[in-house]
Parts: sequence; C-alpha cells; structure tokens
Amino acid sequence: MIGYSAAIRLLDNGRYDKHLADGMEILACIMEAVESNWITLNIEKELILWRWLLAAVFITEELEKNGTVDVPNDTGGVDTAVIYSSKHGAISVLPGPERFALANHIELGAIEK
Repeated sequence: MIGYSAAIRLLDNGRYDKHLADGMEILACIMEAVESNWITLNIEKELILWRWLLAAVFITEELEKNGTVDVPNDTGGVDTAVIYSSKHGAISVLPGPERFALANHIELGAIEK
C-alpha cells in the first residue's frame, strides 16, 4: 500500500510507463479519492495526473493504429516505443518524453499567453 502523493510521484517518474493499464488503475483510485473528498490535490498534482492521462491515452491510441518499434536507450539496451505516423512521416514515441513535451511546450505556452 502506498499513499496518494507517492502514487502520483510514481506516475510522474515513469514507474507505470511500460504498464499503462496498471497506471490507469492507480489514476482511477486517486480520482475516486478526490471525488469522495478523501483528498484534495494542489494544482501541481492535478497537472501531473492530467499530463499522465493525456500521454497514456495518446500512446495507447497510436499503439492500436501503428504498433511498436525497438529503439536504443541511454543504457545501451533497447526500449519498445510506439510509432506515431502521419502523411509526412513517422517517429517513435514514449510516455516520458510525451509528458515532458506537454509540460515544457504546451503548458508553458499556455501560461505565457
């Protein structure tokens, strides 16, 4: 058993990036606690949860449409990434970099406006 704050940190740190269904269960438990008024989340934690959900849904949709590809990782091994494909080409996508892009490009741009 873990606390809600620890669960949110695990989602944010990528613990469930290779097991999105498990992450969705954790997210559902957290949201149930919020809806039941057992916990109140600050804006930072809410953003982490929405960012995680958006990236997970995007990854899942692209997985169903385009499949996966093996890509080299920083430790000399191989990770399995999802393929994003459009009429202009294709790239591999992973949940962690998607969350990073959301936080640093989309959210930051919205805040600046």
